[in-house]
Amino acid sequence: MVFNAPVGNPGEWEFVKLLPLAREAIKHDQFVVFGYHAYWAGDPQHSYQTREHWPYLQGRWDEIDQYLIANGYRVFWHLGEVGVVGGHPVGGTTADMSAFGEGDWTGNRLTDDVDEDGVPVSADPWKHATEVTVSRAGARAVGDAATGGYWLNPGSGWIDTTDCYGGNWARYLVDIGTFVVWCRETQAGREGRLLGMAFFTTGAPYTGWVYFQMQEAQWRAVAALA
Repeated sequence: MVFNAPVGNPGEWEFVKLLPLAREAIKHDQFVVFGYHAYWAGDPQHSYQTREHWPYLQGRWDEIDQYLIANGYRVFWHLGEVGVVGGHPVGGTTADMSAFGEGDWTGNRLTDDVDEDGVPVSADPWKHATEVTVSRAGARAVGDAATGGYWLNPGSGWIDTTDCYGGNWARYLVDIGTFVVWCRETQAGREGRLLGMAFFTTGAPYTGWVYFQMQEAQWRAVAALA
């Protein structure tokens, strides 16, 4: 894998930087893979697994792919982390969000508090960080230009009752099914260039990712979508 971007990245103004990488990848080995972390946002009331939000979050990789195709390059893709993460669009204009800067990921907040497991928050930053993805003035970029961007909690998965789906597996499975169908419908999917995806995460619970766990029953339901 020669490229692997976090959700919402890169901005459209940065796509051009990937052209040399795509050219070299194709020149040396057709199976050199581009990667992406395809998360969508969800909260207790709403899912943002929608066509409106696709280009900015879970489908950002497809936007990149279309740009590369327009410039003569077809690369293979693997979605290394996939699923819902607690979050929602942030209201306001890009000017209102200027305090966050023009970068991709900004606004992390960590404290010295102790969490429910007795672990200092500062020792487990991914569980407690909050991030805002903002759009750059004059570009659609990684945020929704109409609303400014997205607030995402990278420690909040489908089981989390505060920022995400509250353990509603039926609701999550519908979103997963939609995501799989839309991926198949992309040009990369139709051409066999989307090699696969990995939902985050499974296995025994461990500090930091307990809200993302999927066990055998859930995996069997996901497998039935194939």
